[in-house]
Amino acid sequence: MAEGAEVTALDAVIDKLHKWTLASGSFHADRQLADEVLLADGWRPVPDPTFEGGVRWSIGTNPEVSMGDTNRAHPINDLNAAVGVVPFKARWSLHVTEARAMAKCWMLDGAEFAGISERPSVALLIAALKLKRALAT
Repeated sequence: MAEGAEVTALDAVIDKLHKWTLASGSFHADRQLADEVLLADGWRPVPDPTFEGGVRWSIGTNPEVSMGDTNRAHPINDLNAAVGVVPFKARWSLHVTEARAMAKCWMLDGAEFAGISERPSVALLIAALKLKRALAT
């Protein structure tokens, strides 16, 4: 993906994450947004009849990580999967109070990016994708 296209894709996903709420979320909508996050993070869906669901989701080259369509990461609902979106060597923090989560991501030599949401994983995704966008420019 070209650098400009990558930033545009990240902007679109960040915008959708900002609009996400517990009330607007549903199983189907959350799965679709989770897939958009995975694609923005570099995951690739590859048709493969040997994998459950007929699709292999993969990232990386050496080593390549793969998982079946039905077992792919769900960073909207899973904080562990959201942490996986944080750029390599980045620092992050997460603070949760009542129904609000605030996350921050930063590189030691750079700016800090914040995300706020009702769900901790979504707050962390917003901050992590903002940092990825800054690193891509």
